[in-house]
Amino acid sequence: MSKQKKNSNNSDKTNPQAPQKNDDVKVSGWSDDMSKVHYRKFPGPASASQWLRISFDSQAYADILGHARESLDAEICGVMVGDLCQDDHGLYVDVKGAIRGSTSRSGGTHVTYTQETWDEIHKVRESEYPKLSIVGWYHSHPGFGVNFSDMDKFIQQNFFSDPAQFALVTDPLSGDEAICANHEGQIKPISRFWVNGRERRCRNTEPQEEENTDSLTTANIHSPEIKDSINQLEQRISQLMQFIEETQNSNHRANTFLMMFVAVCIIGWIGYQIVDGILNPYIPPKEIGEVAPMPLADTEGNNLGFVGIKAYWHGIPPERTLMVLENMLIEQLKDPTHREAILEKIKQIEADEKEALEKEAQKETPPTTPPR
Repeated sequence: MSKQKKNSNNSDKTNPQAPQKNDDVKVSGWSDDMSKVHYRKFPGPASASQWLRISFDSQAYADILGHARESLDAEICGVMVGDLCQDDHGLYVDVKGAIRGSTSRSGGTHVTYTQETWDEIHKVRESEYPKLSIVGWYHSHPGFGVNFSDMDKFIQQNFFSDPAQFALVTDPLSGDEAICANHEGQIKPISRFWVNGRERRCRNTEPQEEENTDSLTTANIHSPEIKDSINQLEQRISQLMQFIEETQNSNHRANTFLMMFVAVCIIGWIGYQIVDGILNPYIPPKEIGEVAPMPLADTEGNNLGFVGIKAYWHGIPPERTLMVLENMLIEQLKDPTHREAILEKIKQIEADEKEALEKEAQKETPPTTPPR
């Protein structure tokens, strides 16, 4: 969706009530159109709790910082494009790119979005990021901190008023960053954001509802040493939680692979047994002939009676028959007498085969006519 805004071509950040030129400016956002929400997993830790989670692609974040470092005397500005996403823990903003406000008017302590700025921004967005929406804007405060001025808040409220659009300010000299967004009709700071899943802390100087410092005194809350220690501790805890989550995911993938491998092996063994049963079915023994009586006698020749002997035929699979024959041949080769007889038999078979081949060759060769 798009919405019409009035742009200020003649005002600066120190005078929000300056005369404005009525130009139509289109700022692409979502408003209440939830059809643009993309369902995907948040790149940071699942335990991240914040009223607006913001994730930056590493290249988009690097482009913003690089743009800010190019001008250490005057402010720069631009917009951020990305998607409004949702996972099991709620909505978040996924920043995929940054578009420079190259035609904006800037000074040492102010920057102005002109009509030409918006025209250039929308031209770049339509050509390079046609499927992405404007998710917020950024600008720099070179050398004078990251506090949001009244004009910054005015721009945020009037030009980027969607609930998921936010503002980022960076000081390229100190490296500090701050983010604010629209929340329940007010401009509120955000304490942290994520770049490729790695947490970064904001240097907001305004009080934040998310920090739990009830046990500290008012003086200690504003102590730089205490705030830095708390920020570092929270960042390490967040990184530890992310490492634990990644380890659990890795173990889950390994266990899943192991179970799938075992299941494939079991299915393969069952399939082999089925195929073997089809190709080599079990054949029960068959009775051959009649019962043959055999007399029994003791050592002195006394007749003790008769024993009935009956023959049965039992089919053996070919591979097992071959195995039995190989075992019988090995056993016979161990006996010198049988070994010599077997070797003679092998030589006789080879001689017979050679003689048969010679006869076949003679039959195939046509008779030659003797010369006259």
